[in-house]
Amino acid sequence: MCARFSSSPSLRFPPGPPADAHHLQVVLDGMNGFKGLVKIESFDLPANDPAGGITLTLATSLTNPSSVGVALSQIGFQNFFGSTNIGPVASTGAFDLSPKTTIALPLAGRLVPQSSDQGLADVSTLFNGFIHGVPSDLIVQGDYAGPSDCSWLNNGIKQLGIPVVFPAAQNLQIINAITIPSLTLQFSESDPWNPAFTTTTTSAAFSLPFAFPVDITNLASQIYAADGGAGATKRLAKRADGDFALLDIPGIPVKTDVTARTIQLAFNGVPFASVDNGAFSNFLVDVTDDESKTFTLHGAADTVAGTAIGALNLEDISFSVQTTLLGLQGLNARPATVSDLDVFHGYPDYLQINGQSPLPPPRGGRRPTSPFSHADSKLTHVPFSQSTRICTTRPTSRSARATSPSASSSSRSRSARPTSTTSSSSRARTTSRRPCTTSRAAAPLRLPASSSLRTTSRPSTATRSSRARTTRRRLPRSRRRSRRSSSTR
Repeated sequence: MCARFSSSPSLRFPPGPPADAHHLQVVLDGMNGFKGLVKIESFDLPANDPAGGITLTLATSLTNPSSVGVALSQIGFQNFFGSTNIGPVASTGAFDLSPKTTIALPLAGRLVPQSSDQGLADVSTLFNGFIHGVPSDLIVQGDYAGPSDCSWLNNGIKQLGIPVVFPAAQNLQIINAITIPSLTLQFSESDPWNPAFTTTTTSAAFSLPFAFPVDITNLASQIYAADGGAGATKRLAKRADGDFALLDIPGIPVKTDVTARTIQLAFNGVPFASVDNGAFSNFLVDVTDDESKTFTLHGAADTVAGTAIGALNLEDISFSVQTTLLGLQGLNARPATVSDLDVFHGYPDYLQINGQSPLPPPRGGRRPTSPFSHADSKLTHVPFSQSTRICTTRPTSRSARATSPSASSSSRSRSARPTSTTSSSSRARTTSRRPCTTSRAAAPLRLPASSSLRTTSRPSTATRSSRARTTRRRLPRSRRRSRRSSSTR
């Protein structure tokens, strides 16, 4: 049997007397193509389909406005969005559509792979509408009904095209977290408010209300950094979002952990542009001085998502999440130690001493997240690249030398050194060197007892010649002692 039909017990008769006494006219309400009477209550995309594409399940309701009911063993449809056939669905079992009733009609099918640019664009539009809360209009085209040998029924169902509204999500938050384990901000004197932002370990966690695999392969985003914390300045508090910097990431390839649904981002030298210099300065101060810094990242992202349907362009995915950076703690988490000193050169007014001082990471060895990290995005070992100078002050008068113990001791040490026969031109070169400068360190430098000083001063040519002559003409020990005592006096 192709189908079983039933009629409503309440029949309508046309007004007025019958035109023929032997014929009775009866008016039956029709189904009117089920226009506006099919509603998608919910749907799911649980997994990739063995036949290709993505499995689709639908929970629908179907209202029969007719006085005639029908019972079918099965019914199938093809779903169209625009001119693109997005895939077939069919009833999961037999059903009985009684007159003047509404029934639940579960359907199952798949979204088929798309090979054309138009097909991929249409499916991308469908998914973007769902993400942004915009319902889409589908046409459910009849495909078959009942047994396959019921040609009259199958041919009739193919004429059925039902407009259906594909529902959209509301207030969908796709990006749930952004984690920045390490980063580098490279400042320049020419453009100090646009430091280059580099990271290799940043990750973004995302979620969807469906379980089918999604592989994000490309991402572009404008990310604003905002700070609305208690430490914000009055000017910052007046800003709507508290934005202090913008990170404009161009389209870059990314890697996705499809199971965990996390995106790994790595980019180099993207400007972290200040949009509020005062607030940006406060942010840098907080990261430098505090143990950690929590702030907000918000914006929108455009992605290319690899799916079993094809590569879909998902655009303008908004997000707003909080993230935390580990701070430098003023470089005082542990005292910095000087592991090696080299007395590199002696000048008339100071000694040039080169030193190596590894700066330990904050929090007892944990890798920091700090905008002042080293070039390899770690702060586990950052040697000083510039020389450290320890200066001596030359007294301006004899009375000053008499009243300054440090000055007299330094004078005695200078008189004990070999006398240099530097020429006037060499002396001019020596006095034209830059004077030493002093700076205040944020953390004390501790010299361990086992450290050694390597003296690698480079005396002038005349001094080396004088020392060579002294070496060749070594005096007896008694005369050297007498000369040393007279020099001391």
